Amino acid sequence: MTTLPVDTLTFEFPDDWPVIKYDDCHFYRNGQRKPEGTKAVDVLAIAPHGLFIIEAKDFRGTGIENKQELVQALSRKIRDTLAMLYGAHTHGDRALERFCNYLFSGASGEIKVIFVLEEDRPSSKKQSAFRAVRSSLRSAIKKPLRFIKADCNLHTCDDVPRIYGWTVR
Repeated sequence: MTTLPVDTLTFEFPDDWPVIKYDDCHFYRNGQRKPEGTKAVDVLAIAPHGLFIIEAKDFRGTGIENKQELVQALSRKIRDTLAMLYGAHTHGDRALERFCNYLFSGASGEIKVIFVLEEDRPSSKKQSAFRAVRSSLRSAIKKPLRFIKADCNLHTCDDVPRIYGWTVR
């Protein structure tokens, strides 16, 4: 398994998948090539059934001040990541070549944008309100990302579907 630490979380992917901690890659980190204020997602992974674009946040113990700002920040990260990948493609960046080819070869498959959001769970009395807020947040995440025709979803470490082929803890 390929293991990638992201903040307080640990992702595990099959060894034969191309995977990169995107916000640590040289092309993104090289300040000469990116516009000021550019943001990046945490992980890119190519599975047999599609490309995963993954952002992860762990707000356990701190709480989320503004969920709408969180959605806007995620949308910017996706937009900026796709723009930077196009730049990497035009510059022939070797480290990102497989991801660029997947997106820009004209034969790309499914794209999955996954937001792994950990936050404190409420008491059992407040579970239905918590689920309603999560559902609303899931819908809010999908709306600004319709332009990329991606399957967008929100998960916790505990509910990442097995069919994805990777885990997070």
